[in-house]
Amino acid sequence: MKLERKPSVLFTSAVLSIGLLTSSMGFAGQFDGVTLRVATWGGSWKENMVQAIVPKFEALGGKIEFVTGSPQANLAKLIAARGKAPFDVMETLDAQEKEFFATNELIQKIDLSQLTNKEYLDEWQY
Repeated sequence: MKLERKPSVLFTSAVLSIGLLTSSMGFAGQFDGVTLRVATWGGSWKENMVQAIVPKFEALGGKIEFVTGSPQANLAKLIAARGKAPFDVMETLDAQEKEFFATNELIQKIDLSQLTNKEYLDEWQY
C-alpha cells in the first residue's frame, strides 16, 4: 500500500515561493544579499530541499538558512518571537492550519491571477 502525504498549504506556498524565485536563471544576482530563512524538518526532508532549491537560489545571489525542528516546535518559536519572526516561511501540519492559523486569521488566500505557472498545480495545492 502506497502512503501519500498531502502537503500543507503553507508548505506548498513556501515551496512555490522558492520555486518562483528560482525559476529563471536569467536573473542572476537578483537576490544578492537576500537570506531566506526556512523552518523545516531536518534529515532527508531538508536535504532534498537543499539539493533541489538551494543551488538555484544561490545562483541568483541569495542564501537559504534552515531552521530545523518539528512544525510544533517551529510554531512555538514563532509565537515566542512576538512579532520578530525567526524565519520567513515554515512547514506546518494540516491540524495546525485548521486549529491555529485559520482560527486566528493568519492564512491569506493566494490570488491565483498572480501565479504565472498555475496550470502546473493540482487543485489541492491552492
